[in-house]
Amino acid sequence: MAWCYEMRAYVIGVTMFRLILRSTWALFWVVAASVGVVEPAQAARKAFVVGNSAYSAAPPLPNSANDARDLAARLTGLGYQVTTGVDLTRVEFLRRFQAFAQSLSQEDVALLFYAGHALQVGGENYLFPIDARVEKEADARTNLVPLNALLADLSRSTRNRLVILDACRNNPFEDALANAQATRSAGGASRGLARVYAGVGSFIAYSTQPGNVALDGTGRNSPFTTALLKHITEPGLDVHAVMRRVRGDVQRVTAEQQVPWENSSLVDEVAFSGAVVSPTVAPVAASGAGTSKMVSVEAKRMPTAPAEQFSYVSGLDPKGDNFLTLRAGTGADAARIATMGPDTPLKVVGSSGAWKNVVLRDGTRGWAHG
Repeated sequence: MAWCYEMRAYVIGVTMFRLILRSTWALFWVVAASVGVVEPAQAARKAFVVGNSAYSAAPPLPNSANDARDLAARLTGLGYQVTTGVDLTRVEFLRRFQAFAQSLSQEDVALLFYAGHALQVGGENYLFPIDARVEKEADARTNLVPLNALLADLSRSTRNRLVILDACRNNPFEDALANAQATRSAGGASRGLARVYAGVGSFIAYSTQPGNVALDGTGRNSPFTTALLKHITEPGLDVHAVMRRVRGDVQRVTAEQQVPWENSSLVDEVAFSGAVVSPTVAPVAASGAGTSKMVSVEAKRMPTAPAEQFSYVSGLDPKGDNFLTLRAGTGADAARIATMGPDTPLKVVGSSGAWKNVVLRDGTRGWAHG
């Protein structure tokens, strides 16, 4: 009889435990529904790809449109959401880019690719829409697309930005937009595109070195885009490794005439394909044991100097498309060396009144106001 009572008590206890457990789960789901439990949003890869070939006032470029279409297809295969534009007017270019920038979130990886004519005017870089007519330098601001404005929008929209320019590095005004050869220069030789520092989280690749022209190529694609299409899908390579291979290919096929160049201030390790690598926690097997323990693993990152050794760009030049200008000397008339976006790290090594003598991370030195 005692055994029966004990058994009955056991059954009642188990039944009560199950009821409590069910009630707890029910309460959890009610609370979850009331507060709106949502999984974290996945970071996306988004690309804005433009190729301009059919120019009305500059030499046509047969391969730029091919380059854009082929890279867009390759990026789509890598999982990018791609916005493609071929032979865009200025209005079309700006409208599509604005929609692209507005679609970005901070955790997205944004890629901007441009193939076509481009030029530098007074230290600022401009991309050529197909309807551009430039007879004097003042026309650049109203008829062309300012690269700095695009970079400023990307800097505000996302933390990781990849910018690839398969474009000329020459000023077209010396020979009035006339060029006998099919290079990605809208005119005769000059200083080339100005270097751009778009702040922390930016990677900017040029298809050729300063002071040189980027060839359009004799096949379907330019030498630069041919190499990029070849290496961009290689697994296990971050963007810097891809560019090293691209640079080697381009140097070989152009007999050292064209050498791709880049500026980078990436913090995360970013690949054209695959996940962005940032600090995380991962399991590591304990030595000599059959269990594992959790240890902090620091992802591969660019080495950074102690914060107190660097200043950061915050005040921006209203005449520099939201970028601060780095000049060769003090005074607003001094030659522009480069433009620096928000959060660009620099060292202040001297001053002259309101002007600061600064050094960027890559060693470039100049003067910035304020």
